[in-house]
Amino acid sequence: MFLLDYLQHRRDCRLKQVERAGLIASLPAPYHDPLTASDKETLTQPIESLVASVHAGGTTTALSVLRSYGKLALKAHARTNCLTEILLPSAESWLSSSSSEGLEQSADGKENGNKENKINLKGPLAGVPVSLKDTVIVGGYDATVGYSSFVGRRAVVDGPMVRLLKDAGAVPYVKTNLPITLLSFESANDVWGRTRNPHNAAYSAGGSTGGESALLALGGRIGIGSDVAGSVRVPAHFAGCYSIRCSTGRWPKVGIATSMPGQEGVPSVYSPMARTLDDLTYFARAVLGEMKPWRYDYTVHPLPWRRGVEEEFGDSGKGKRKLRVGVLRTDGVVDPSPACARALRMAEEALKRDGCEVVDVEGAPDMYEGLRLASLLLNADGCQMFESFRRPGEWLDAGASQLRGLAALWAPFRYLYYLWVRYVRGDRVWAGLVRHWRAHSAYENWKLVAQRELYRAAWFEWWNEQGLDVIITPPNATPAVPHDGMRDAVSSCGYTFLFNLLDYSAGVLPVTHVDKTLDRLPASFNLKKLNGVARGAYKHYDAERMHGLPVGVQVVGRRLEEEKVLAIMKRLEDALGEDKYRLIKQQDNWSSEAYQNAASFVPKLATKVMQWLDPQKDDVILDVGCGGEHSQSGIFDGVLNVEMARAGARVHGIDASPAMIAAAKSAAESASVADNCSFEVLDATKLPSADHLQRAKYTKAFSNAALHWILATGPPETREAVFRGVRDALAPGSPFVFEMGGPGNVAEVRAALLSAVGRRVGIERAANEADPWFFPDEEWVREILEVRVGGWKVERIECEWRPTQADKGGVEGWVRLMGKKWFEVLPEEEREECIREVIEVLEVICSLPRGGHMLSYLSSLPNDIQKYSRDVADYVDRHVDQIAETLRDALAKSQWVPEQFRPRPPPPRTIVTVPVGALEKVQDWISRHKILVSFIAVTTGVVAYRTYRNTARWRKTRRARRSRSGGRMDVVVIAGSPGLPLTRSLSLDMERKGFVVFIVCNSHEDEIMVQNLARPDIRPLSIDITDPPSAGNSIDAFARYLQSSHAAIPNGKRHHLLLKAVILIPSLKYATSPIATIPPSSFADLFNTHLLQPILTIQAFLPLLTTRVAPPSEKERPNPKVLVFTPSIISSINPPFHAPEATVCSALSAFTEVLTAELRPLGIPVTHVQLGTFDFAGFTPAANSRLVQPHGLLTAPPEDAESLPWPDSARHAYGKNFVSQSSSAISAGRIRGLRGSSLKELHNAVFDVIDGSITSGTVRVGLGASVYGFVGRWVPRGLVSWMMGIRKVDELATWQGTTGSSAFGSPKSSGSDAPGGDSFVAVPPLEHVADANVWREG
Repeated sequence: MFLLDYLQHRRDCRLKQVERAGLIASLPAPYHDPLTASDKETLTQPIESLVASVHAGGTTTALSVLRSYGKLALKAHARTNCLTEILLPSAESWLSSSSSEGLEQSADGKENGNKENKINLKGPLAGVPVSLKDTVIVGGYDATVGYSSFVGRRAVVDGPMVRLLKDAGAVPYVKTNLPITLLSFESANDVWGRTRNPHNAAYSAGGSTGGESALLALGGRIGIGSDVAGSVRVPAHFAGCYSIRCSTGRWPKVGIATSMPGQEGVPSVYSPMARTLDDLTYFARAVLGEMKPWRYDYTVHPLPWRRGVEEEFGDSGKGKRKLRVGVLRTDGVVDPSPACARALRMAEEALKRDGCEVVDVEGAPDMYEGLRLASLLLNADGCQMFESFRRPGEWLDAGASQLRGLAALWAPFRYLYYLWVRYVRGDRVWAGLVRHWRAHSAYENWKLVAQRELYRAAWFEWWNEQGLDVIITPPNATPAVPHDGMRDAVSSCGYTFLFNLLDYSAGVLPVTHVDKTLDRLPASFNLKKLNGVARGAYKHYDAERMHGLPVGVQVVGRRLEEEKVLAIMKRLEDALGEDKYRLIKQQDNWSSEAYQNAASFVPKLATKVMQWLDPQKDDVILDVGCGGEHSQSGIFDGVLNVEMARAGARVHGIDASPAMIAAAKSAAESASVADNCSFEVLDATKLPSADHLQRAKYTKAFSNAALHWILATGPPETREAVFRGVRDALAPGSPFVFEMGGPGNVAEVRAALLSAVGRRVGIERAANEADPWFFPDEEWVREILEVRVGGWKVERIECEWRPTQADKGGVEGWVRLMGKKWFEVLPEEEREECIREVIEVLEVICSLPRGGHMLSYLSSLPNDIQKYSRDVADYVDRHVDQIAETLRDALAKSQWVPEQFRPRPPPPRTIVTVPVGALEKVQDWISRHKILVSFIAVTTGVVAYRTYRNTARWRKTRRARRSRSGGRMDVVVIAGSPGLPLTRSLSLDMERKGFVVFIVCNSHEDEIMVQNLARPDIRPLSIDITDPPSAGNSIDAFARYLQSSHAAIPNGKRHHLLLKAVILIPSLKYATSPIATIPPSSFADLFNTHLLQPILTIQAFLPLLTTRVAPPSEKERPNPKVLVFTPSIISSINPPFHAPEATVCSALSAFTEVLTAELRPLGIPVTHVQLGTFDFAGFTPAANSRLVQPHGLLTAPPEDAESLPWPDSARHAYGKNFVSQSSSAISAGRIRGLRGSSLKELHNAVFDVIDGSITSGTVRVGLGASVYGFVGRWVPRGLVSWMMGIRKVDELATWQGTTGSSAFGSPKSSGSDAPGGDSFVAVPPLEHVADANVWREG
């Protein structure tokens, strides 16, 4: 059942998303048009004024108001993904069937026409568009609550809340997004996607009513949401709007869907939200005062709106009542962040100016106990109810997932976790929350409810003693959390959750924005010292990244005091004066006028697109990004679409900007080709889910100057989605031609924008959040089309520079239009100053001697031919249905399945006899060879997984740190001969990645070789290891150099260097010869140069590695790493005739293990890098050296090279086997006939060890490293020798003594006089054989 449920989940999610996109696309044209002056006037009117206008029956009608707000909702949705169900077509229908006469019966709907969905346009909310949380039931629509299992359960009739709104004259027009489970301050689910904060797309808009807050912040007027732990208040705080949490029984709540039916420990309430405080008050007054909600919902108290209370506590003009206000500065669990504390101080000071008595909240009942009690009551079922609606594989909010996991933990394990948190970590707060986090019995739940009532009574008595009118407090400890931040901040909700437990009325109003300077954490802040709840909240607090996010204040009254709370909120807002929060202004990013003024030249650059596309009669062409929010493709003057239409082709254009779509339509109509052109508002990133386009099968597709905008939006995976959507929309074999900015496009403009914006918000944030462009190179285009997406073959690609003179709008017009997204990350008051700064810089850089300004455009033009077919996908779908049918049949016949749950058996099939085809033969073969097929499938899966891992590792960006001034900060020391190809390649790569590289030099010649590299950041480090005092002085000088400050440029900001790693590369030159033929002096020299020298080098660096070299003023830095390189192939198998290399490498391996054991307690990692074979082509010496073979190895030396002959006895004993192993497939440390691995593989591995991505103590890298390690560990030695050509010697030579000859001198005799002359073997010169070793030095 798991597979079937998961597949159904995927289908249902796709169904709703396609349905939503289709509804938006099918809306009448007015919804896609730009905002007019009339629209903007409507959107800025208070709802009281709108109602009066609709009642008056003038030019402002309910339909015109609906369409204005409908346009705005679609724009807000494109920016934040805030909408779920689109009610606009139904809303128009309701209005068209409505009467202007009042309704006599408004409670039961029997006489008022609500069965026909009429709206009372004489009501107190006549014509006011109201958005609804997705949980509110509207007849004819789903209420999914973010669960795919709720899809398709359309309500037949409206719920009581919607009936009340229609009777009041309000028009429900959209439903908004929420989190699955409703237990999160984020709004994301698989059905509708994730809602983004309108102020900063990297952050949440809040939850669980996050879609409402995003829409209201961007211009919506009124919304309705639910609140069980802060779900209307926290979104208002996160996104910058107004809300009030009503007490239970004050606002209707029947006729809704929920994730936790039956939960009454902390009752959920429905409450209003609004863009302005005046609208919030008017709406509440109309619903509670005039509509008598208790006639619609039996849970509502018959308590009308008390206008006298509102006037008593507000500013009635008859003298203000002096208020006594308590300030709750902390809940005792998580102290408010600097931004929230500053907003609270601003509110406190404003109330004091207003004449209020302001006191600190002291002696109140323990608020941590309230958080603990509320948490247990809310999830007394152990999270089983909300989990019961979730299908297998359905995404779950990270915070809710943590709650569910803790509740499901086996009781002994949960208790051990509690003990560890409480007594090992010393965290009393988090331990107290998890101690009883499980499902409770009815008896235990009743006890919790009894404790709740005692707690409420304690607050009641305390409040009476204090004589407070209201309390002001932060709505949350921090501003908005980043996406998935609730994984850590799941329990940081005490400032709102407390008042749900107490059932107090509480409202939130925005006060200010996060300021990166004023709201940064103090230097003394230590995250590790916080309790678990506070640590999770503060983990994501970063004033730099949060700059510009809204910050609110919560005003809390007692139970059923909504009138008082709203009145005091109004007094507070008025008292803020000039500091009052400023709302986001709604505007369209693009207009045809601005585009023509600043960038009309873009269409004129499309000549090559037309040539390559070659439009013909009867072509059906898709234009991707025909101008708009993400792009300026240049059809504004009709150049491309008109020309194609005139050629007889039919063109369909898509774009995310309604303004540019409207301009495109106008251009087509002006050229009298409107019949051949069609357009729709559609974000290109949503192409894969646009089924109507996927079915069209276009013959050609193109995009002109649009993709560098489109591909910059959203995460990197959306880039693949765009190309996949275009691919699937084309018929097989159809071409796709596109032009977009290439690397270096408008480089001077981009640099000026990045510099100006980055100086205000930080370079990283400016680059990641503000930069709206993506300029790839040709290789990226080929890779994503042919590899990552597939189904494409790039036939032609060109990159050309196009110097273009600025339009009549000049540099200023270009910057204001194209750079608009850059400035959106800045507070509004800073934008104009930043724009002027950019313009002043560019007017100098881009000026031409003859006048005017030139912009450097660099265009990349690929021409792609599609080779994709849906045959494979159709085959998979067909067989998935087959599997589902088989499972249903099996379950229908299974007696163990209860009859009420047993599926009906499928109808019998008609059996048709057909000849056996190739496919059936393959299936039959598979069924008869299941083990072999399983082995192939597992092997393929493992290979695919490893390929994916390697590809991801290969694409990883690897860069060393830089200082703020751009200077290099990280240092690596390479202790290896500068003449080694390995040393040279590694030092050059480290320098390219941004490191300062020091190469240890033992002689003047070594220093010259380093200097000859001609790289300023590759420097010699002279250390004479044979002279310990001199070596110590050199290390001491190097340490002082690290401790001193440096500047990247003269008079620039200074910084300190950090030693990241010491890399030891021993000498890699080894001879191959029988042990009997190696002179003792050679062994002595070998051990001195290959073994003793690297050991002494590490010994010289140990004092530096084991001490702190950071300046005293800086905090402690991470310890450097030690990397020791050794060849691994020969040392793994220890074959004959390789004694020097095998001995030295084994000794170095043992030395590395000891060094690791000694440095581990000091926190200094040591990594043993065991090397295979690499391709050193390009890094071997060219002058006066041996030639380089294609695989990077060295050829034989000249014939006159000095060689060392063998004695006759050695020739007889070892010669034949020596020659055999020298010519074997695996000899001399390499696999014959294969190129070595790319050096990039080694370079990446070294960087990953340095940056901590690889933490293993031993790393094998290079061709053969892992294979030979396996061979040496598991393959018998005799088999290895046999594979290398070693055979038994049948007869040994006769002893002749050593008189007159040296064991290592010339033989006394040769040829036929030698013993065993019949089997004489000519042994190649020793140096010749040794050169076959890949590790030989140049």
